Amino acid sequence: VVTVVCIVAGILFLPPIIQAYRLEKYINDASNETYTADIPVSDQPAFEVTPAAGITISGEANALDKKRQFKAKMMTDQELFDYSETHASDESLHLAGFTLDASMKPGERFDQPVTLTLELDKLGIPEAVFNTEKLVLLHVREDGIEEEIPCEVNGGVMTARILSNNIFIIKGVSVGYA
Repeated sequence: VVTVVCIVAGILFLPPIIQAYRLEKYINDASNETYTADIPVSDQPAFEVTPAAGITISGEANALDKKRQFKAKMMTDQELFDYSETHASDESLHLAGFTLDASMKPGERFDQPVTLTLELDKLGIPEAVFNTEKLVLLHVREDGIEEEIPCEVNGGVMTARILSNNIFIIKGVSVGYA
């Protein structure tokens, strides 16, 4: 009985222990590596484009991997309503949304974060809302997963740093919406 218990315990517990040891060794080896090569640069100049009224994208030199053309399309009221129906939340309201296209393939990222500047009044968000409500910027990835992007709102202008294109939604977070 003791032999059988030892064999079963070895079969169940030994592989995870070995895997954890290998992972710890890999992490320790990777943290001791030093990189002497220069970080490659794309030689792309700094840029600032306004693909749609109220939406400006800007970046420093080498922020893009190659020359890109930015396009933005505002979501219609019906598209935003349809999205809100499938992604409803009790404590927030979808105020505006747009699709940003930088001709990127799924999973592609900018070499460095670029700045997204949104003039909220030009996107149809009233001053009373952006002065009194907490606004959140959501990035809807290609796989449909929503991720909240840290942003700042000052004087009716929202700024955020983004790493890729796709759908962006501005939500107002409050309690007591009717």
